Amino acid sequence: MEFAYKRLEEELLVDLQTVFKVTFKKYLSLEYIKRKYDNSLYGGKYLGFLAYNDEGEPIGFHGATFYQIELEGKTYTVAQGGDSMTDPRYQGKGLFTKLGKITQALAAEEGLLFVYGFPNQNSYPGYIKKLDWEFTGKMKCYTIRVTSLPFENVFRNIGLKKVYEIYASAVINKYASIDKVLPSTVIENGYGGVKRDERFYSYKQYSSNQVVDVFGCKVWLKVNGAILVGDIENKPEELKLEVLRVLKKLAFKLGVNKIIFQASPDTHIDQFLSKHYESIETFPIGFYNIKCPFGFDKLRFTYGDLDTF
Repeated sequence: MEFAYKRLEEELLVDLQTVFKVTFKKYLSLEYIKRKYDNSLYGGKYLGFLAYNDEGEPIGFHGATFYQIELEGKTYTVAQGGDSMTDPRYQGKGLFTKLGKITQALAAEEGLLFVYGFPNQNSYPGYIKKLDWEFTGKMKCYTIRVTSLPFENVFRNIGLKKVYEIYASAVINKYASIDKVLPSTVIENGYGGVKRDERFYSYKQYSSNQVVDVFGCKVWLKVNGAILVGDIENKPEELKLEVLRVLKKLAFKLGVNKIIFQASPDTHIDQFLSKHYESIETFPIGFYNIKCPFGFDKLRFTYGDLDTF
């Protein structure tokens, strides 16, 4: 069976929307897709490929987005692998491997140093066996339970998402930070991470998230079934415990019953939360090396570094 492959461009975003819908039964607006895969802020074009069957129907996709990594005062342009998907009717026909390889080749042509990402358990073996990725460990996830009426989920399921978002914004904006930028807290002591500057946060607005300030401690968060914490400033432990108490109150008001952190092992987030809560391992942290000048064990990440945040 022969397939055709086209590099993603703006005119093909509607085809990507179709692949999302067919593969995941999930509707995403064209505005969301465009903002997520638009690399213009980093000087690049769309990075990814669509696959088509012999009838011209879009049936698969593998994509990535430009990011910058900061390590020991230097900035490196790289890419994060994002959505990889195949129409269920065409799974097992090599599309995952073909799309992944030509996307990685394109990343090399664009001069990127490496591609990194956080594959799910289904695609993880393919990244190792088919796409030559290497892995340095797994993200550690901490879920803090909160007693509340989970009305956030109810509002989303009955078509009142916009109403809930207006309410949630009013609750969260009481803590809105004047400074909208929270640099990655993993960039310290010889370790690097995603460079988060104004340009980064401008790009990240494809997903509803914001930086808040609680007792002088900045927290980057979003609400989606829980309070998801993208990062939190490395402040004294007593202050972070106070911030957690406020986040629990926020969760109650927002109608969610969980606060979720994810971070690389041995980051300040992991060290702090491990004293008070149990963790589980979640997403593998993987890399496809093109011409990286340093070891990948030098890099760490937080929840906000995932493309889904």
